[in-house]
Amino acid sequence: MTRSEDGEKVTIRCPLMVKDYNSSMGYVDKADQLKSTYEISRKSKKWWHRIIWHFVDVAVVNSFTIFTERSGVKTIDLKTFLNCKWTRRGFH
Repeated sequence: MTRSEDGEKVTIRCPLMVKDYNSSMGYVDKADQLKSTYEISRKSKKWWHRIIWHFVDVAVVNSFTIFTERSGVKTIDLKTFLNCKWTRRGFH
């Protein structure tokens, strides 16, 4: 809903594409939050170093997300996940 120049309320329909985007936007926000919490902060004068470390951070968050979805373990946080010792039978 918006107002026209004369102050009258005008109803505008939201496109389906915008509704779909807004409904799944929470996943992107959560991934960004997790990435920024335990980000590998490496300062470098070379631009491509920063891009590589960004992709490492994204890979860690994605692996954490996949692990929690597939294993059903919902009580583990990202910090614990990063500090786990992994074996073939699971983590300790």
